[in-house]
Amino acid sequence: MDVGRIPVVSRDDPSRLLGCLRRHDIIRAYTKAVISRRDDDL
Repeated sequence: MDVGRIPVVSRDDPSRLLGCLRRHDIIRAYTKAVISRRDDDL
């Protein structure tokens, strides 16, 4: 299954949609964290 988006729901009310994460958002955040960590190690 190829999922391009993941719904984000409220912890208090799982029927309340807060937003949507795209695959691109997740990859960008991961890449930013990896670069930041690498820069901290230098």
